[in-house]
Amino acid sequence: MSVVPDYVEPVVGWRVWFAREDQGSARLRSLFHDLCWPVREPLVAECLRRRWRFRRGEHPAPALSCRCGIYAASLERVGSYLDFGWPRERSDPVVGRVLLWGSVVECEQGWRASLAYPERLYVPVLDATGDGSRAAQVALDLTAYGVPVELLEIEFPADIIAELSAAAA
Repeated sequence: MSVVPDYVEPVVGWRVWFAREDQGSARLRSLFHDLCWPVREPLVAECLRRRWRFRRGEHPAPALSCRCGIYAASLERVGSYLDFGWPRERSDPVVGRVLLWGSVVECEQGWRASLAYPERLYVPVLDATGDGSRAAQVALDLTAYGVPVELLEIEFPADIIAELSAAAA
């Protein structure tokens, strides 16, 4: 018996990550879980609820009866995640397109998937020095993922979504 994927092509969505140093280089990290995205291999979803006190039983992620899985949404929706107050100490925002495949569940504000990998990354120039050196180093480190990485010349984090929307139009 073979397993048929939910979609023929990967679903393309958007997400926001932290770029934070991991073993000497900036790496993509989840905003909500202590999770570093692997380099040059897909992130494999697992239900993290089983680590909590209220368990829903063992199941593959994403499950319809749970909120587990790797999330992605529309560009407009991920803009709300940029309201965390940037720049933060030792972390920088990264916005990007992400490919979702395997088991994919469409939900109210986007998708949840069993497998994901970044497709393109955008690093805003927000460092206090004003010369872009911090963002440039983050962008250089993120090329390890093997996908295009671009610097975004913006004034405020809120401008990221407007800049990317204008570029897509």
